[in-house]
Formats: sequence, structure tokens, C-alpha cells
Amino acid sequence: MADAALVVHGLTHWLVGLHITARNMRVLDPSSVVWDEIAAFWLVLWLVTPVGFWAQLVAFALFHYFDAAKPGPVGWADELFHEVDAAWRKAGFGIMLDDVVAAGQFAIGLHALCWIYAERLIHKLIPINDAQRQAIALVHGQVWDFYADLTVYKGQPTPTK
Repeated sequence: MADAALVVHGLTHWLVGLHITARNMRVLDPSSVVWDEIAAFWLVLWLVTPVGFWAQLVAFALFHYFDAAKPGPVGWADELFHEVDAAWRKAGFGIMLDDVVAAGQFAIGLHALCWIYAERLIHKLIPINDAQRQAIALVHGQVWDFYADLTVYKGQPTPTK
């Protein structure tokens, strides 16, 4: 719970500081300001906790890729507030947004890897008779049925599911 509070604090309270800094420097997203990356990486670390050093290093590398390369939604988020007309009112939010979206892209990738990993383990099983083949097929079907249920739930969440 304390980790989540730290992430929320980092993502919300420093928006004001980022806004003031950008306004005073007269730069919409100053490259010398790295707090947005730090706060968004806290979000990434919170998503992968508990993991060891090497997993954190991989998480950092993947997050940094999404933040630097800006694929898809991250690029959109980066350009969203670069309109000079109203940008100063939203500078802090614009500075943070691309990094938070990059953390979200990381989270989507992490969940995809979890599903791939679960599927890979099922395929490693070597059945030696028909009963085991049927059991593997049953579990394989249950994994994808669960995924289908999650997809339906995402579209129409209900308190009973």
C-alpha cells in the first residue's frame, strides 16, 4: 500500500513542479527535467513487484524503449500537448503523459508475456497416454476460456464476475 501511495504522490504532486519548471524555462518538455521518467518508472516497478535486480533491469530497459522510441500511443501522448496555444496551462500534464502511457504500454506487454509464458508451459508437457493428452487439452482450453472471460469482463464489468 505504501508503494502505491508513493507512486500516486510522484505522479500527481510533482505535476505542479513540472508545470512551473516548464513555464519558467519556456520549454514545453525540458530534456533536463527527468522527474517524469522517475515517477513513471516507479509505476513500472510497482507493477512488477516483487522481483529481483535483473528483472527490474529488464523492466527498466523495456520502459526506456517505450519512452524513447515512442511507439503508437506513446508518440500520440507526447505530441498531444505540444500545441503552443494552450500548452502552458497543461505543461506539467503533457510532460508526464507520455511517460505514464509508456508505463501503460509496458504493463500491456507484461501481461501479454504472462499469457505467452503460461501457454509455453502447457506446450512443454509431454503426455504418454490418452488420459494425459485429454487433461492437457482441457487445461489448455481452460486457459483460453479464462482469457475470453476476461475479455468479456473488460467490455462489460459486473460485480458478480
